[in-house]
Amino acid sequence: MPTQLGRHFWPDFASVLGIRVDFLSPTIYLTDVFVLVIFILWLFRSLQNLTLKALKRKDKKIIFKPYFLHFAKSPFLVFIFVFLFLILNVLISGRILGGMYSLLKFLEISFVAHYMAQFIYEKNQLRKIISLFSISVIFESLLAIIQFMKQGSIGGLLYFLGERTFDGSTPGIANASLNGELVLRPYATFPHPNVLAGYLLIVMILILFSLESIEELKIKTLKLVTLFLASIALVLSMSRVAILLWVFVVVYYFLSQSKRKIALCVLAFIALFILSPLGVRFRGITAGDEAIVMRSVLIDSSLKMIGKNPFIGIGLGNFIPILSTIQKPLSFGLYLQPVHNIFFLVAAETGLIGLGFFLWLLFKTFKRIMTYESKTKACLFIIISSILILGLFDHYWLTLQQGQLLFGCIIGLCWVVKERKFFS
Repeated sequence: MPTQLGRHFWPDFASVLGIRVDFLSPTIYLTDVFVLVIFILWLFRSLQNLTLKALKRKDKKIIFKPYFLHFAKSPFLVFIFVFLFLILNVLISGRILGGMYSLLKFLEISFVAHYMAQFIYEKNQLRKIISLFSISVIFESLLAIIQFMKQGSIGGLLYFLGERTFDGSTPGIANASLNGELVLRPYATFPHPNVLAGYLLIVMILILFSLESIEELKIKTLKLVTLFLASIALVLSMSRVAILLWVFVVVYYFLSQSKRKIALCVLAFIALFILSPLGVRFRGITAGDEAIVMRSVLIDSSLKMIGKNPFIGIGLGNFIPILSTIQKPLSFGLYLQPVHNIFFLVAAETGLIGLGFFLWLLFKTFKRIMTYESKTKACLFIIISSILILGLFDHYWLTLQQGQLLFGCIIGLCWVVKERKFFS
């Protein structure tokens, strides 16, 4: 999942004002191929199960009736209605082909969520998944740490895992000012340090809440090493919101375990961090910061889009093309990107109707989480809340491959059909 190896295509709709925009480029990622293979196997298995059921009964009319009644439940009907609405939304948009690509990504992530919900049916499966996440996070953390020390990419075969060639002087690269000096923020194999930080945060929360249920010393050691390295990489990413969320999660976890001394040590460590050179990222926040100004401008533009198309929106994948007609920034390369807020983005592209469906999904998901046992409920509640808080300041959960896949997996985890006691 952390890889971003893919083949980009550049049709006319992927350009704005003659500028190629990565967000608009249709891309076939290696992870898309994996999802396609899983979909084919899942479809084959589903048809095979239907055939076996058909052979067990004589009256085939009765056989398929329960199957379709199963899909006649409200969630499936809502999904069909949303799908039809999005087709209409795309057809009336300015760039239909770009919208169709966005619709295809929506279907892909919906399948990932559905498959995850159906696939996890016992604790052991989730533990295996978390172990695989741990291995990927160790790799990404080590890569991020080395990139920070080198102040540039490593290169070589890592390119085929998604590492791009860059250093602190690369145009558009994410640097941070520390005591008047620009320092490169590490990317690992992600398209931006904030995406790296979001991935690390969500996986670390899963690992943290699974620690007590692990008895094997080797597995527990692996998880502790993962948390240590990932915490370092998260700090080096200098993603402020993600770092603060991780602090709150760790303090909450240890306080809930009645380990107040550890929680106090964590707070003391954070205080030292804020006083360190890296702490400038937190102490020096002003309204004039480029990141804040850019987010403000993009939100203002999204509000204009919502005002012009309040109910049905401007169309999936059409935010950036419409953006170029609204704002007149000094550098289009800097501002040609989605609004850094998933709620404004959904409202702008799909209108208040689409936003209503999105909020309905989140409400039903939180309601579903409340049916899990206490520890699992706390873990999933914190994860979804963290994603939404991060989504208030960034867009990658809905616009970038790794964020979309991880979001789909987490939503699916919240809708697991059978097992609901993962961490006890």
